[in-house]
Amino acid sequence: MKEEQVLQEVSKELEIIVNEKDHSFAKQILAEKIDHLINTDFQKLVSILYRMDVSESKLKQLLNENPGTNAAFIITDLMIERQ
Repeated sequence: MKEEQVLQEVSKELEIIVNEKDHSFAKQILAEKIDHLINTDFQKLVSILYRMDVSESKLKQLLNENPGTNAAFIITDLMIERQ
């Protein structure tokens, strides 16, 4: 699947529309939405991750290995990888 299609699938899961052709900017928009969910509706984010079958153990591992990295970027990459 092309990266653009993957980004569209992830944005659909997050209930947002991303029409950016610049993939790095599109990933930034997705990360902002994830960051918002972390801060305002964590349970919804957990539900989305579960529905997408994102590995909880892999997420925990990556968060532990990258303590200075914004969790939203790690989650965004995992969601894209999973698609």
